[in-house]
Amino acid sequence: YIVLQHGEQYTTKYLHLSKFAKGIRPGKTVRQGETIGYVGATGWATGPHLHYEFHLRGKRVDPFKQDLPSSRALPKSEMGAFGQVRDCWQPWLEDAEEAQLACAETVATHRG
Repeated sequence: YIVLQHGEQYTTKYLHLSKFAKGIRPGKTVRQGETIGYVGATGWATGPHLHYEFHLRGKRVDPFKQDLPSSRALPKSEMGAFGQVRDCWQPWLEDAEEAQLACAETVATHRG
């Protein structure tokens, strides 16, 4: 299983994984969207699944009933650059190998 600490109050747990993603180890910082593990079927499971838990101050709670802090919106001045990078990477995310090289140049341009 993998436990992620989100600030001081929130923790998420991911159990019944078949394996960890490459490079995942205790103490490593991960980013949103990064693959951390792969779905498995451990123990007496009848099929592959993910057991997910959300904890607030160490107590398991229903994540859908929590009043979570809102995230900061991307400034309108950055939306154009975001759209270009998003559109460039989308085919790569859908497994188009040649898009990876093309996108590397686009990302480098917008990093400034």
